[in-house]
Amino acid sequence: GRATFLILVMLPGTIQGQSLVPPSIETFSPSRGTTGTTFTGTITGTNLDDVTSVNVVTSENVTGGGVTVTILSGRTSISLPVQIAVASDATVGFRHVTVTAPAGRSNFIYGALTVVRGGWSLTGSLAVPRGDHTATLLLDGTVLVVGGGITGCLASAELYNPTTGTWSAAGFLTTGRCNHTATLLPNGKVLVAGGASGAGVTATAEIYDPTTRSWTALPPMQSPRTVHTATLLPNGKVLVVGGYPGGASGGPPLSSAELFDPDLLTWSQVPAMPTGRTRHAATVLTNGKILIAGGLTEVTTPNSGTPFAYVALLFDPISNLWTPTGAMGTGTADHTALVLPDGRVLVAGGNGVTAIYDPVSGNWSNAGAMTTPGDRRAAVTLPNGNVLVMGGDAGIVPGTYPYTEIFELNTGTWSLWDLMNESRSRFVAVLLNNNKVLAIGGARSKTAELYDPGVSNPSPMLSGVTPNIVPAGSGSTGVQLSGSNFLPNSIASQGDSRLVTTYLSSTKLLAYLPSSSLAVPTALAINVTNPSPGGGVSTSQTVTVSSTVISSTPAITAITPSTAAPGSVFIMAVTGTNLSGATAAVFSGGGVTVMIGPGGTATSLSLLVTVPSNAEAGPRTLSITTPAGTSPPFTGFTVLPPRSPRPTSPPQPIPDVEGGNVRTGYLVITPDQSTSALLTTLTYGTVQNGIVQAQAGAVPLGVTTGATLFIDVLNSVSRNLGVVIVNPGGTTNAITITLKNDDGTTAGTATVNIDPYKQLARFVDQLFPDTVGPAFVGSINLQSGSPFAVLGFPFSGANFSTLAAGNTGTLTSVPARTLAAGTIGGA
Repeated sequence: GRATFLILVMLPGTIQGQSLVPPSIETFSPSRGTTGTTFTGTITGTNLDDVTSVNVVTSENVTGGGVTVTILSGRTSISLPVQIAVASDATVGFRHVTVTAPAGRSNFIYGALTVVRGGWSLTGSLAVPRGDHTATLLLDGTVLVVGGGITGCLASAELYNPTTGTWSAAGFLTTGRCNHTATLLPNGKVLVAGGASGAGVTATAEIYDPTTRSWTALPPMQSPRTVHTATLLPNGKVLVVGGYPGGASGGPPLSSAELFDPDLLTWSQVPAMPTGRTRHAATVLTNGKILIAGGLTEVTTPNSGTPFAYVALLFDPISNLWTPTGAMGTGTADHTALVLPDGRVLVAGGNGVTAIYDPVSGNWSNAGAMTTPGDRRAAVTLPNGNVLVMGGDAGIVPGTYPYTEIFELNTGTWSLWDLMNESRSRFVAVLLNNNKVLAIGGARSKTAELYDPGVSNPSPMLSGVTPNIVPAGSGSTGVQLSGSNFLPNSIASQGDSRLVTTYLSSTKLLAYLPSSSLAVPTALAINVTNPSPGGGVSTSQTVTVSSTVISSTPAITAITPSTAAPGSVFIMAVTGTNLSGATAAVFSGGGVTVMIGPGGTATSLSLLVTVPSNAEAGPRTLSITTPAGTSPPFTGFTVLPPRSPRPTSPPQPIPDVEGGNVRTGYLVITPDQSTSALLTTLTYGTVQNGIVQAQAGAVPLGVTTGATLFIDVLNSVSRNLGVVIVNPGGTTNAITITLKNDDGTTAGTATVNIDPYKQLARFVDQLFPDTVGPAFVGSINLQSGSPFAVLGFPFSGANFSTLAAGNTGTLTSVPARTLAAGTIGGA
């Protein structure tokens, strides 16, 4: 080729040539450097003969960032040998490289050198690339990876052996799955449920048996769902929540929830959440409740905003009830939610949002800003209590990241800690029993790598087990272990047999006793092991399997009430024999759902029954299941035909009120706490000039978690709607009231908080003073995570109140009388 040179005459008479064309660089190798190391490398390109310096800058345009490059001898025009020194305190991340010669500066090679701490190392690769898959740490320490895929959803599964660093086949599912759930059960098997495949969203479920490496199909869930959560509860059952149902529009997200019983292999429904959500997170708290945080409440479209679920929910496995808890300040989805050593929960990894939930106060606090972007990350709590957050993407593929961030528990701050060998999103990570973190697959990837946190573990101390007595014949049961120095990878054992273990905090673990260990009276020695390096085994605590054996099959003799209308929610009293330890209650015919209430005995049981508005009319049978078996179907319950539709306008006249007589409403409530009925008697009526004019009664008042009342406000005749809301529970009930126009659009919202065992009465125009005008027609919708009772009364006047009538006796009527001044009004 042709080149242009500048000829310089140098004393004492030698001649040297320099190129007038600036250098150009093409490659820089090696491409990774570990902090605290010095090594040689090579830059290739053109016109490198006269290079005088190699310039290194960080992504933040900081010179060097702890990296210096020195030119070595032996250069040519196309190759430049260099020595690269990476300081021990060099910042982790990418370095951009250019070279300088007398003729000018070369181009940049962006990301030429990646500075890492060296914590990550590649291990064996999967057989096929997988994204949107699951990974489950089994009791023997191996890792089961299920489903996922790149161009389609796989039906295959693979097993990782941490000892050899290799993968092996683990059989085939009955259907391919992506965005499903996989839950380790108390018996060591794995429940895989839901997900999406080429045929759409599925309700199917199946179980993996590690001893045979085989899959068995299960009865399907009651609803198809994907991008949902599945959580092992303290009672040994699995709670499945929310998700997308699929279909042509892909939504809206489900509000329904259901329970899987690993001993009976059956599904049952529990009350639904107040609103549907998907792409949320579920976490077991130290108090045994389940925190549902974040997610989306609607399907997103290019022209819609992101409908985040801000208010978190708590599910109580004892009562099977939902209650709202603190609201996050910023919405998030596709995030992680991890337990910290102090029992709080860190949310991170979804659209840059971080927050910490305190289960004691029920409040959220900000957890600081992460240093790198990305959604769909993976995260684990490390043995030292810090949180490792990995990878992520910018919402597109292949825009993925290799970043690894650490949340420092002691300082509450984030730092860019290391970089993986490969960028990953839609992947999974597992904390292994050897203290290392295994990151698996991701969008377009089949590789896996290990992170070594380089920490030494303390020895655990076990001080107590609750409960420490379990009846023989019980189903799989969780017991809470108390002590100190517990880790996210602590392992509880019964003798030499490992138990499924859930980390609640550094002082609490959940250990699950499989039903096979509880079949006969015995004493179970429970201990805790922390893995090496360091670590150790605690002393043992004893769980006594008592001789009170649950062995008799239940039977139902009566139920009350025996009928219900579509759209109703109520408490049903069940009497019978051997009802203790009821695990499921199921009506035939589908549609009618049941929640088992607390406080059941061998002869009585309370059920919260929900009859959907579209339930088919006709008889139903009820069956009760305990660990001893299932009762014979009991006939005696009927779903009534649908109620008549709401009258069309004009509104129906109200006697006296439409005639212009101004009256004031009143309400007298007589509770009877000795019965299962919420109220013995509710009497309501009207008053004129302080004298009772008319009255009626309702016995009893049923409970619900959602209701709609219709409104016709006619101020020309002083007509209004009075609403009375009763809280039958022992905790404050927050009820959200939505005012809707007659066309169904939302006109306003309000929240009322009702103290335990109290009631509140208001006119609608008191609840919405700025919205309900002189001629408002529409409805109000009431929703709560806890049961409440509500009635609406069309009254006139400006006063409406409740009057307590004591806790004893049955009040069937209120005689006409003069009410004392001040007793009516200002509820």
